[in-house]
Amino acid sequence: MLKWLLISYSSLLLVLVYSLYRIKQKNNRTLQDYRRKLQQSNDQQQKLLVEKESLIKELHHRIKNNLQIVISLLNAQSDFLDNPSALRAIRESRERMQAIALIHQKLYQTDNTSLIDMNACIHEMVTYLESSFTDLGRIGFQLDIDAIQLDISQAVPLGLILNEGITNAVKYAFPPDQPGVISIELHQGAQQDIFLKIADNGRGLSGPFDLSESHSLGIQLMKLFAEQLEGDIHFRSEEGVEISLTFKQQHTA
Repeated sequence: MLKWLLISYSSLLLVLVYSLYRIKQKNNRTLQDYRRKLQQSNDQQQKLLVEKESLIKELHHRIKNNLQIVISLLNAQSDFLDNPSALRAIRESRERMQAIALIHQKLYQTDNTSLIDMNACIHEMVTYLESSFTDLGRIGFQLDIDAIQLDISQAVPLGLILNEGITNAVKYAFPPDQPGVISIELHQGAQQDIFLKIADNGRGLSGPFDLSESHSLGIQLMKLFAEQLEGDIHFRSEEGVEISLTFKQQHTA
């Protein structure tokens, strides 16, 4: 009797072990299928991401090329004008277009299609403006720029504020043939605050300056771009003119 009980228990144990083995095999196959499907999904997502990045780069490239076409048209138009005011307006429009084109150029030349390296961008912008003004050799630039990356939605208005501030300083800060210095600072503070300062050691503004009553197009544009950044912009004139801007850095998900 004991012998048959042992045989029965042994058989039952073998059946149980075999059943557990089959269940384990089935679970392993299910897990392998799940991993394979997950890998296929990841591969597909990676492929879509690469395609998306490529399309975004192509978009920035085309925007930059279209802006260059507009710049070329403005240059061609200026050849048929002899009115100083009209020539000045075309030149200023060309410089603004170039500032935007430079930012889009930076985006399609790098792996990151949404963040701009402001250090490289500002240095290149200053180099372009130096080449645009024939008598700029008498004016030096001092740059103190932190390693800051900004989303394109903030880089464009900031670049245009820089363009306006530098251009105004070059045109109005210094008497003819007088040397001068334009300093540009961009720093990152606590709680993602970004600080921009554009200052010159020129003759400053004549008389008291009220930002709210200014009708200068350059100043109105800087105020508009500062509002777009949800920042605070201030103008101060003592020994030269200082433009200061503070805004919060935006992060792209």
